[in-house]
Amino acid sequence: IVVWIVSWVRSAWFPAGDEALIAIRMYDAWTGNGPLVGMRSTSTETDPNIMAFHPGPMQFYLFGLPFMVFGWSNAGLLVAGGLWLAFFVGVALWSGYKAAGLPGLAVIASGIVLLYGLFDSTLVLPWNPWLPVIGLFATLTIAWRMFMGDQGLWPLFMFCVSYIAQAHLGVAPLAFTLGLALLVQAIIRWRLDPRHTVRSKEVKWTLLVWFVCWLGPLINLLTYAPSNVGQILALTRDDSGQPDVVQQSLVHVSHLLFPWYRLSRQYGEITVAGAVIFAAAIAI
Repeated sequence: IVVWIVSWVRSAWFPAGDEALIAIRMYDAWTGNGPLVGMRSTSTETDPNIMAFHPGPMQFYLFGLPFMVFGWSNAGLLVAGGLWLAFFVGVALWSGYKAAGLPGLAVIASGIVLLYGLFDSTLVLPWNPWLPVIGLFATLTIAWRMFMGDQGLWPLFMFCVSYIAQAHLGVAPLAFTLGLALLVQAIIRWRLDPRHTVRSKEVKWTLLVWFVCWLGPLINLLTYAPSNVGQILALTRDDSGQPDVVQQSLVHVSHLLFPWYRLSRQYGEITVAGAVIFAAAIAI
């Protein structure tokens, strides 16, 4: 991570396009003009009348503090990205070790190396889709431990899952489903054996983390019309002829699993094999 930051600094990197807009919102977050929602999404490509933003502004506040400490410099943006990347990597490695000892640590480390190889030094850049790559991986490792019955992880899970859900709209459905699955599991375990109930202190800390993380979107929901939540929901009712959200998800999975089909099919076509593997992954 340090090598990547130094490399970008030496190459005279500076934010442009979306990254420049993100830097402005990070500045706003710590200078009295706090944002309530995330980056502008590409919703207008689906429907010109829908102006949806990504769900929340956590990235602006979390990156903005190191950015401010480093004098709002380009290097400060890179350091912010590196710090939060290191945080999620640390969470993933720690969770892997706690879940399965050294074998678990080795598996998670291998996964991180694979993601490093796929995304390389872009992971320290401030564009909002990059950090959720490792953030989602870290969140899944926490969920792994929670599904195994480990206690005391709800506040950390809430923080991590809130970040990835807010940073990019495409991750939000997965984050919501994962959180719902863990909640259902906790309720079932409690019903089967009351000794497995989540401690009240953990519940209070989890609710506090949730409230702090989602305060901005809640204010937007209650005070703006149309709210960002309403605009996001409007995307699922699109009548423009584009594939709906579920179909687009299947298309993306199919593209990733069977890239040799890309040139021979129309946009929106779903391969049977891609749909079967997608369903199998959900079942697993």
